[in-house]
Amino acid sequence: MPRWSGRLEPMDALSELLKVIKLDSAIFFNCEFSSPWCYRAPDSDRAARLLAQSGRHVIIFHLLLRGRAYVQLEDGERAPLADGDIITLPHGHAHLLGNGEGARLIDGVTALPKLLTRGLELVKVCGGAPPARYRKKSTLSDQD
Repeated sequence: MPRWSGRLEPMDALSELLKVIKLDSAIFFNCEFSSPWCYRAPDSDRAARLLAQSGRHVIIFHLLLRGRAYVQLEDGERAPLADGDIITLPHGHAHLLGNGEGARLIDGVTALPKLLTRGLELVKVCGGAPPARYRKKSTLSDQD
């Protein structure tokens, strides 16, 4: 039987999650935004249809590589994000990502098909301020 060493070890939540969920593919978008900007991400069922994965469960991840931003469920409060923050929406709620006020809304339903044609090419959305680097990942799973 293992003995407790008296030290708390940091838990890598993503590694623990990946041990129990069977993932079979991933789709990445590589974007750079400068404030002000706002992106409305569709719910995972709609995203699955847009990604030609209807009937599959889509788990949405966002990684803010550099800069500041916020995430907000459409009926909730804004949560601030900073360098290195990872957001996962395992239940696939529609949500907003952005920085600053007064930005023109980028609708994911119309933007996703265009993004898919660009592969991992860096997509720049200019609002005028220093940019924030952001990576979106949608992971597909056969599990609900």
